[in-house]
Amino acid sequence: MQQSTTPGSGCFEGFGRRFDEQIKEVAPRVEEEIRRTIAYINDDVVPRVRRSASNVLRSTAEHLSRGAEHLDRGGPRDRQQER
Repeated sequence: MQQSTTPGSGCFEGFGRRFDEQIKEVAPRVEEEIRRTIAYINDDVVPRVRRSASNVLRSTAEHLSRGAEHLDRGGPRDRQQER
């Protein structure tokens, strides 16, 4: 059995050509889906994450402020040490 060495004569070359054609057909749809996904993330997800993060930061700041006030007033241990 002798294998042909002419270009395009093997089964892998045929498979490669068919695969390339399928990729060419699918690529524009994939690119459009990627654009839509990026737009969704930028327009919907990012603003929601920012709002949530800012709410968490505000809440944390309030808790830290209350904790600092508690320390400034002196906790129960400080009062016992003063006696």
